[in-house]
Amino acid sequence: FRSWHTTTTPSESFWLLVVPLVVGSIGIAGIGTMLSTITAATRGKDVMLAVLFIPLLTASLFFAWKAANRTGETIAFNEVTAPYGTMTRIVLPDSSRVWINTGSSLEYPSRFRAGEQRTVRMTGEAYFEVHADEKRPFVVEVGGLSVTAKGTAFNINAYDKLRETVVTLVSGKVDVAAGGVKNSLLPEQQLSYYADSTMRITDVDTFRGTSWKDGILAFRDDALKDVFNRLGQIYRVQFEVMDPELGDYVYRATFRGETFDQILRLLEISAPIRFEEQPRHQESDSGFSEKIIRVYKNQ
Repeated sequence: FRSWHTTTTPSESFWLLVVPLVVGSIGIAGIGTMLSTITAATRGKDVMLAVLFIPLLTASLFFAWKAANRTGETIAFNEVTAPYGTMTRIVLPDSSRVWINTGSSLEYPSRFRAGEQRTVRMTGEAYFEVHADEKRPFVVEVGGLSVTAKGTAFNINAYDKLRETVVTLVSGKVDVAAGGVKNSLLPEQQLSYYADSTMRITDVDTFRGTSWKDGILAFRDDALKDVFNRLGQIYRVQFEVMDPELGDYVYRATFRGETFDQILRLLEISAPIRFEEQPRHQESDSGFSEKIIRVYKNQ
């Protein structure tokens, strides 16, 4: 979890604004008159002039304070990361809820400014339940993609290993924009944004793409190569399929709370495959290489 601040504080902007505002209102010569008036008032003379001046000064200070709060407020930015093997759920300042999948991160402000769009940034995968606010659209920036919603539930999958960014809409409506092109999604639709900047919209079973937030991995007639890609995203593992025909094998299963090793064992039971884990080696930065698992056809 990281946090940082930007811009000046309201108090600093206040004093930068109040002096020019007051001077501009009454003039340099008026400052001397003001001081003389206050002195005279304290001696029992021209009390009315002092009384009339005080509201003017109060109003000037009030509007300077309001301007300082609009132009110079400090906004803290937070970044939440879910390490591999974990999942995190947070509530944003506007009461929107976000589930952050393993190996993913979300950057958001400590509060959203009134009258402005609510913008967050992410990497990896996250599921959003956006608090409705017609006047302040909710915008997620991920890579070169911008997803805009108002009161909506949707999932974004943008893991580095994935060749496309996938937006899955559960309810409401979202607009997805990139490179000057914008598309709108309806519930139970999915948009895939590819490296060549093309987009494709399809109808999908949203449970398959969003069940991870409930600790469930659902595969619905998926090719094994896609199953391995999904497992690789979540568990930071590289699968090497040794028989090309295995990659197209259609697989259907639901895993609820199983560990990675348990999932591998169940795959060997339910599909004609076997796994061989390759030795890991230490790299130059003292870390270890990514786990590699080779997939063979079970004879």
